[in-house]
Amino acid sequence: MIRDKYKKNFSKILLLFLTGIIVGSLSIFPMVFIQKVVDYLTIGNKSEFIKYIILYSIVYILVNLFKISLVNFGSKFELNLNRSIRDEIVESILKTKIDLLEQAGQSNVFNVLVDDLKSLDDKLIPLIFDLGFSISSFVIGSIIIIKYDYIMLFAMIIISIISSIVIQKILKGSEIASKNSQIQRLNVINKFFDIIVGARDIKLFNKEKVFTREFQKENIELNILDKKIVNIKNISQALVSLLFNLIMATLILIGGMRVSRGSLSVGALVAIILYASMITDPIFNIIENQKEISTFKNSIKRIDDTLRNIEKENINLVEDFSTIEFKDVSLNYGDNHILNNFNLVINKKDKLKINGRTGSGKSTIAKLITNMYKPTSGNVYVDGKENQAISLSAVFQENKLFNMSIIDNITFKAKFDEDKLNKIIKICRLGEVLEKYSANKIGFDATTLSGGEKTRVLLARALYKDSCLYIFDEISTGLDEILFYEIFDDLMKYLESKTIITIDHKHIDENYFTKSISI
Repeated sequence: MIRDKYKKNFSKILLLFLTGIIVGSLSIFPMVFIQKVVDYLTIGNKSEFIKYIILYSIVYILVNLFKISLVNFGSKFELNLNRSIRDEIVESILKTKIDLLEQAGQSNVFNVLVDDLKSLDDKLIPLIFDLGFSISSFVIGSIIIIKYDYIMLFAMIIISIISSIVIQKILKGSEIASKNSQIQRLNVINKFFDIIVGARDIKLFNKEKVFTREFQKENIELNILDKKIVNIKNISQALVSLLFNLIMATLILIGGMRVSRGSLSVGALVAIILYASMITDPIFNIIENQKEISTFKNSIKRIDDTLRNIEKENINLVEDFSTIEFKDVSLNYGDNHILNNFNLVINKKDKLKINGRTGSGKSTIAKLITNMYKPTSGNVYVDGKENQAISLSAVFQENKLFNMSIIDNITFKAKFDEDKLNKIIKICRLGEVLEKYSANKIGFDATTLSGGEKTRVLLARALYKDSCLYIFDEISTGLDEILFYEIFDDLMKYLESKTIITIDHKHIDENYFTKSISI
């Protein structure tokens, strides 16, 4: 889990935090010279004035170089940590039960996961250093100021604490609004993506106004929530500014009275005013960072909850089989009964055609074999055993093509057998398509390919994998009849010794099949 990653690196994170406190303490040293500079300037001692100006500059530069080095080191540590987190998430997803992946793909769970991952990027180290710098600044600032005047210190702390309580209450409202904004932002992004991807169909059916209206409605809701967050942020910032000025006014009032009585030098008053920010800024910074800390913690929790709910695959993968048996299999989607006490035996080397009207459950049978779906009741047995998965190859309507070349999509970037690949390219009639696109990437969701080209690339990918079982679900999609029948004839000859399940709305000669069923 992601929380465990942070626990494993706790010692390094703690070391960075403690180093941040040390660097924060060193950052205060240049300010020690400010009082000397002002006092020597007041009495006209130019040599001492120049001396302390030079010392101030040298120390300031050295401390900030050290600070930059520390932040740079911390940022690289966080980048490596985030990389390992992303690697672990990908490994977890790819080990997930295929039926749960099917469900997750139909929901926003992965969109939320991506959004939470963004919340983790470049957040931890800035928060740690801010906290470390703030603590060191507050402690040392308090020690220095109490030497001059403890009344001033108490006045600053009391005003800061009161303002902290007020701002914290305001930020609670901001946190709720931010959470609602995140949910609504996902709705807007999903709607935006649908419009971009489906723009052609929207225009084709003259539904521009419908989609524009729906998008504007979602966008207005997001805008309202974002404005609420901006209002809260602006009010809190204005309040911080007001309270800071109140602290300054208090210090000037008390300090001015001390200077007039001769109990405090002008340089000391200037130093106190400068040191004041060392006490007030940390308090305000911690308050401001509470929102970031809360977002960070919630993101880790949501990612862990998501990964915890995604169960890992726990089935045996078999390379070969003799029989697949559906025994009294029922499958329901809510109140919809897709299959009811369905029975079927598929033997090795069978060529099965599944017929049926749209929505009758033809594809469901194939997806039960692949474990994408689980039966509501009954069992699917492989050689008489439950919880078996066959190493198969398939073309489904929902198959994904990746933003890489056609050859890489077919071979998944593996070292390939050129003779075998050329034979499959010929079967799938991909020669012209390869000439057209060459080694170019085919775009996100294969947007550069036509429907028929996508089908042929998916078919070539399925054929390239050596399997004992092949499932072809509506592979006539996007293909004209002559081209489809030519391809189908060739692939059936190519897979003559294999088990094949074909699901298609097109009429296909029954001579290709050893058995045929209707759903």
